Amino acid sequence: MDRLRMKFYRRWIGLVLPAVLVVAGCGPDTPFSMAPVAGKVVYADGSPFPGKGVRITFIPQDVSPADKSHPLPAQSMLAEDGSFKELTSHKFGDGAIVGRHKVILVDHTPGGNAVPEQYRQESTTPLEAIVKRGKNYFEFKIEKREPQGNK
Repeated sequence: MDRLRMKFYRRWIGLVLPAVLVVAGCGPDTPFSMAPVAGKVVYADGSPFPGKGVRITFIPQDVSPADKSHPLPAQSMLAEDGSFKELTSHKFGDGAIVGRHKVILVDHTPGGNAVPEQYRQESTTPLEAIVKRGKNYFEFKIEKREPQGNK
């Protein structure tokens, strides 16, 4: 009798526990492999980039939709010193999809002109990153924005 009862409990735990973990949020929310990403944006000469109000976005390049899920870009706001962490794609701090990304910067401050034009769109940005399994850290060097009126 004890052996039969133990077999029942093992089978029950094997069937119910995975469902409970998924409902509780311990299971995967996306069919894509994700990895944590952090880093910093600096000017090409090494001087700090004033990142406050600027959003960095990693746009997946080689990933197709899977299981009715679409690959979402991963985003974070830059800190005052140009650093970023807790890149978020599907849920807060989940990182970016493993693979190749184009990286864009968008200034959300009034006037929004801290970021040079070429870094604002996927089609023109020279910034790229290859996100690998495990922790990732990237330092992006960008050119300083030329003052208005200079050609």
